[in-house]
Amino acid sequence: WNGYSTVGLVTQFGMVNLGRQYTPAFIMMQNQIDPFGGDTVAQGRDTGMRFGGITKVRVADSIRYDLSVAGFNFGASIAEGAGNGGKDKPVSLAANYAAGPFWVGVGYENPAADEDKVWNIGGRYNFGFMTLAAGYGKGTTAAGLDAKGWLIGATVPVGAFDLKAMYAANDVDVVGELRLVLGLDREPALTGFVQHRVSIAVQNRLLHPVRQCLDNETVGAVLRDVLRANFQILFLHRIRAFGVAMDARAIGIEN
Repeated sequence: WNGYSTVGLVTQFGMVNLGRQYTPAFIMMQNQIDPFGGDTVAQGRDTGMRFGGITKVRVADSIRYDLSVAGFNFGASIAEGAGNGGKDKPVSLAANYAAGPFWVGVGYENPAADEDKVWNIGGRYNFGFMTLAAGYGKGTTAAGLDAKGWLIGATVPVGAFDLKAMYAANDVDVVGELRLVLGLDREPALTGFVQHRVSIAVQNRLLHPVRQCLDNETVGAVLRDVLRANFQILFLHRIRAFGVAMDARAIGIEN
């Protein structure tokens, strides 16, 4: 079961949902910075905001509370660890605030493993002729390795179309991982793993609406691939593994 299924109660003091649902950190923060909203091969969310295999999109057997007041939104969830890949209870917190053209958000997530945790912060501003977005995150993987990522993006409306551009990167410390796996007593030559993603795309707003919050898998899913032209350049750099420099580059085009 990989979907979204909840039952809840809405009052003047907020909303409570039980079931399998999005984490607040994902839907209220990590998914809001990428101009592509996580859609298509051009998306940068999973490079710049969700890195190192730390974060979760949804959690099962969870309870979530949401509150919205005058542009301010807050969400918190906790779930059982057994059904979510670990022994600890996954915890997720997020808050964002919108006022006119301005949006800012922050999120924190502590998934089901002992060591993993991550926080994100980011914002958007609509200048009218262009919307700029930027986000940053930092955390620790389940193996106790340091990880960080960042994303910047822009959306320029041109008639019925949106011209979008995005750059995202992350840096995950793999030295400690190699030491754990190989049982090394001395520092190996590998000093880090860096991933970069650059995307440029043109989307028709009428045929490809931006998906928001809970519409992320329902209404918008029907139209998500109707019209898109995405260009992606993916750079993967592995720096000196045991004295051997390794480089990998890939270029992809999708129409």
